[in-house]
Amino acid sequence: MTAREARAVPPKGGLPARGTAFGGRRHVVFLHGRDQQSKEPVDLRRKWAAGLNRGLTLAALAPVDPEDMWFPFYGTRLHNLVSGRESTTGAIGLDQMSAAAAAEAFAAESPTGSYEQLLYEAATRAGMPQDGPAATEGFGAGLVGALHRPLSWLAARSDLDEWTIATFLRDVDLYLADAAVRQAVLDSVLETMPTEGELVLVTHSLGTVVGMDLLTRLPDGLDPVLLVTAGSPLGMDGVNGRLLARGPHRPPRVREWVNVWCPTDAVAIGCPLADERWGKLTQLAVANGRDRAHDIDEYLAHPGAAGAIGSVLAGRV
Repeated sequence: MTAREARAVPPKGGLPARGTAFGGRRHVVFLHGRDQQSKEPVDLRRKWAAGLNRGLTLAALAPVDPEDMWFPFYGTRLHNLVSGRESTTGAIGLDQMSAAAAAEAFAAESPTGSYEQLLYEAATRAGMPQDGPAATEGFGAGLVGALHRPLSWLAARSDLDEWTIATFLRDVDLYLADAAVRQAVLDSVLETMPTEGELVLVTHSLGTVVGMDLLTRLPDGLDPVLLVTAGSPLGMDGVNGRLLARGPHRPPRVREWVNVWCPTDAVAIGCPLADERWGKLTQLAVANGRDRAHDIDEYLAHPGAAGAIGSVLAGRV
């Protein structure tokens, strides 16, 4: 598929929950991450619910029906926007260049020049030494292979490969740096959202960033009783400093917040959320399956994360 063809793909719509779900006054919203454009929302919602039901079973709580979950979908719209940007230099694909070379292209096209900083911050937080010849290169050095070191460091210390890390940070950077992209993503999400009642917002990956922005735009009639962030990059200064509500903060309307992360998930490299400005929240370090460190169904299968959701739905909190 060419970049022009990719831009022409019509966005798929999100999925509302059944009107009778949880008495019609309590709503569970699943907010996905990046790289979902080729998938069907109904299949994704079923996968999220299956993971959650595994965790609910372990927590001795009742399972949920996938059709009782709201599933906004912005995957195709984000992909079309990214593909349109790539078309200025030719679509970037695995069959054309290495992950490090792609990262250099992403850095060159970063709207605010912040892609490289994100990559280096992630690697530094993962323990990459700051001494040695490579440490003197600095940002914007323009040296061939300059971004290979942080990429390879992150990949070696996680269950994610270099290409996944490079493209994930590209999409996070584009969302945060381009106001039009951010607005398009938020508009897509708001197209499939309840407008009143109690809200349980379950977010994953890039969706945790989108979710934090979304919480600043909720209608007054919607009460966020629980926020779940899974596999989140929010702990990185280069991410939280560019949220709509700048810097580490606890969303003022959220009653309870659970942040779940896996130490081998390179996307969650800024976790736990240690800055005291995040406020009071529950932080769960979990061991996801090998090569599945970032998978949402793995995160939701843990009884701590699932139990927090199920307890709200059962009216226990």
